[in-house]
Amino acid sequence: MLPGSELACKELMEMCLQFLVARYPQYFDLDTENMLFHNRILGTTNNLKETPPLQVVLDNVPEDFALMLRDPESGFYRFRAGVICSALGWNLGSKIGKRLHEIHAPIPDYKEKMRFSMDRLFSRIVGSFLVGIRC
Repeated sequence: MLPGSELACKELMEMCLQFLVARYPQYFDLDTENMLFHNRILGTTNNLKETPPLQVVLDNVPEDFALMLRDPESGFYRFRAGVICSALGWNLGSKIGKRLHEIHAPIPDYKEKMRFSMDRLFSRIVGSFLVGIRC
């Protein structure tokens, strides 16, 4: 994670843990008094006061997460934090800090055929999500 993404990482962790506890209460428990997350499948406990949010996500959710945050200077979104579990050769270290089109540069014809549409779609999806939160 890059500096400035701390709140987004915490929000991702909170969303993941809330989902797990609500959907699978027989396997997961959140002790809000002591800030402990119990995973009965793995037999582990994460102290949420001491463990970084992305580490909690990595330890408990076998999914890929890429947090794209808006760059206030350019208005474009940059990959600021993430957890990549897949073994497809995607290297988080080589992508972090890059814009959407920079991440997809190796894809043939991305710039010519897909860049504009992807940037527009991404902005619309994020914009719709943010509008939904404000309502």
